[in-house]
Amino acid sequence: MANFSPVVGIDLSGSWWDAAISSGTSEQGEAARFANSPEGRQACLAWVTARCHPGAVVACEASGGLERDAVALFHGAGFTARVLDPAQVQHFGRAQGRKAKTDAIDAAMIARYAATFPGRPAVPDPARKALTDMIGARDLLVAQVTASRNQATHFTDRSVRRSVELCIATMLRQIAALDLLITRLIDATPAFAERNRIIRSMPGVGPATAARLLASLPELGTASAKRMACLVGVAPIANDSGNRRGARHISGGRHDVRKVVYMAALVATKHNPALRAFYERLCGAGKPKKLALIAVIRKLIGILNVMLQRNQMWHPTTLKA
Repeated sequence: MANFSPVVGIDLSGSWWDAAISSGTSEQGEAARFANSPEGRQACLAWVTARCHPGAVVACEASGGLERDAVALFHGAGFTARVLDPAQVQHFGRAQGRKAKTDAIDAAMIARYAATFPGRPAVPDPARKALTDMIGARDLLVAQVTASRNQATHFTDRSVRRSVELCIATMLRQIAALDLLITRLIDATPAFAERNRIIRSMPGVGPATAARLLASLPELGTASAKRMACLVGVAPIANDSGNRRGARHISGGRHDVRKVVYMAALVATKHNPALRAFYERLCGAGKPKKLALIAVIRKLIGILNVMLQRNQMWHPTTLKA
């Protein structure tokens, strides 16, 4: 055990950071809890610094944005930050026979998973964080507009409906302002601008879809088509056993990306001649429309992946790549 390099796991929540150090065995190592506040986060950093050498791995799960503060804090202090897939950590825990669940146990399991399976370090990207925040705010406003419009139909009093309509108009102006901010940020960020130009060149892919891909799918153009399909959650998962061949289903992936790409695929089946022909060919062969549409999503993501790998604009011949 003398050569074991400690790995820190942090279980994140809105109120607490639970930290644990992997001991390199099945036994739980040292653990501590810190408030999720500026002072608490600094105390957590001091605790880790006192126990681990510079460059040691500090891992946490993807937690709806909570992980960004942890990555920025530990990366800035010289540690190797990693963000893990919660589902994979959960399956790892089950494989080890874990039944009890506490935040400290979760932190220890995160540390043990990171010590067992190597992975890419997470590097803070201020521009991507800003873009993600803008898109998140826009999504929130769009949802509120939709809810307000649906509710407004039930109001019979004209003054009440007028009040709701004014709120909707205000939110629509805020959405337009966010759209402008998103466009300006993308254009002003070299890492985004060229990728955006390539992505937008595909018929059927609009500005909202392109922005979401830039923010939430940075791996696009750097991995295989199968890997991209898994990340989006449109890869067919086998369900076979012995002589039985079960139906394939899709599962997991990044819901926010899949949602916008689904809409882009719908548009592409009408306005992108190549993908429309692909969709119609599948439907003509007897494939259910929903299954054919998922295939279009995989094809769309695969083509964009190739376009970015080759740094080339859309052309129908890309389908043959």
